[in-house]
Amino acid sequence: MRNRFAAGSAAALMMACAASCGLLAHPTSNDGADANNPAGSNPGTLILNVSVGKSILMVGDTTSITGSVGGVTISSNGLLVTSSSDTSVVYVGGPLILARAVGTATISVAYSGYQASPPLTVSVIPRTNR
Repeated sequence: MRNRFAAGSAAALMMACAASCGLLAHPTSNDGADANNPAGSNPGTLILNVSVGKSILMVGDTTSITGSVGGVTISSNGLLVTSSSDTSVVYVGGPLILARAVGTATISVAYSGYQASPPLTVSVIPRTNR
């Protein structure tokens, strides 16, 4: 009886190890990427993709942030959270970006709990008279 119990426990332990050691349907790396997917993303992982209309602005110009999560377009409905690394250079409010002074700022974007990575970078140059 004791040997039968030990053999059953050993078999269960071996099955658990096999399942956790890469024999799963979609093994993931530590960053959540699908280890067997050449594109690098786990089909069950939603990613926030964002872009900015223009990444180089003149002082006083505006542009907008656009993006999507799982194919659904983000909107400014209270779920969009944006911030600037330097508000004296770039002010950001929801999807709107305003260039305030010469310099560079990093814009962090989150939507409905998803964080965009990498953050956006916006450079501001002096206004030229034409």
